Amino acid sequence: MQSHRHRASKWSGALLGLLLLSFGTACTHTTYKTEIRRGDLVRTTPAGNPAETGKVSLDIRPSIRGQNTLALDVTSVIERHRPLRREYEQNRVKHQVSLKPGDAVVGELANLAVTLGLGHLLFWDWSLGLPKVLCLPRSKARDGCQYTESARALDESEEEQGFEIVDPMVSRSRSEEIRLGLKLTSTKHGNREPVEWSGGAGSQGLVSFDLQKLVPDDESRLLLEVTAHRTGTEDGTHSSVIARKSDGFALETSESAVVSARKDIDAAREAWSLELARREAAEKEAARKVAEERSLQQERARQRRIAKLCPGGVYGYLDLTRSNPYDVKGKCYEFIGSNLQTFSRSRALYNSQWGDTYYLDFAEASAPRGLFHGYTKGVGVFEYETVTGAQRVVPSLLVVELPDPVPASPR
Repeated sequence: MQSHRHRASKWSGALLGLLLLSFGTACTHTTYKTEIRRGDLVRTTPAGNPAETGKVSLDIRPSIRGQNTLALDVTSVIERHRPLRREYEQNRVKHQVSLKPGDAVVGELANLAVTLGLGHLLFWDWSLGLPKVLCLPRSKARDGCQYTESARALDESEEEQGFEIVDPMVSRSRSEEIRLGLKLTSTKHGNREPVEWSGGAGSQGLVSFDLQKLVPDDESRLLLEVTAHRTGTEDGTHSSVIARKSDGFALETSESAVVSARKDIDAAREAWSLELARREAAEKEAARKVAEERSLQQERARQRRIAKLCPGGVYGYLDLTRSNPYDVKGKCYEFIGSNLQTFSRSRALYNSQWGDTYYLDFAEASAPRGLFHGYTKGVGVFEYETVTGAQRVVPSLLVVELPDPVPASPR
């Protein structure tokens, strides 16, 4: 009986331990992921003897001879490469992420079932039932967290094969095959075009320039840019600064001098761009004022012409229909009517839409056969006899051409 109770108590303890283990696992079980990343360069070691590659490039070396002569010495360079091996350190980056409780229980039961518990002894995720690293969530909204650690591992460094240039061989080039280009850019004047020259090198790869003739008197610093070209050879380039001194010229070949010159050139060009924009705006304003003045002059001329033809202004068509034929003389009217009877090439009777009749004289122009819309000036009355023998007296109007726009009727 005691033996049976002992066995039951033993199984109950084991079951309780499994439940406690599963509960603890559900809360803290973790997984790991390791990445290998390239780090810093550790060492470089030669991997063979230098050898010529067949690559040939042109090298340009300028100098100031005397006080005012710029000399360019062009040579060819045959590069020799030496193979080498580069080793980089490796950074091991480990990520640890907490699992959800359900996934952790399943994983722990699988561990126990598959390895019969040996997974803990073999340090698979766990060490004797305790987590390797305590992982705390970063925020309540996340189910897990992330942990990162790195370590240098020089014994597992990554290798890379490469080459380096050693002992370049310099030799004279055949001058007849070299084409040179020279460019001098002002660092002070953004509106000044660069001085450019192109041609072949002289004997033994040399070419000279008289700076007194190339450099304007008001230039103190210029950026010198030279290119050299030969078929089958990599082009050569050179940049430096030519500075005017009290006793001649000097050459500044440092990178800082070239960078400073380029900044000055950019500043000068930007200032010139602003000046061009200012000039363009001034020209547009001047053109606007000229156009405005021309428009005012044209308006004054128009008004003078209208005032000369029609001193009393220009009346509307309704004013004409309400006027006595004997009162229209010397007044200007707008007219709308259609041809009723033609007397000659330039004279005819016209009817208005209200049935009024008017005698129009078009001077040198032809009288339209249909509708006419224009401006007229009263000259008096016109008397004629109708086909029935009745005597009619109508306004006599002279057609005048008024420049647009015609002013409104006077009140």
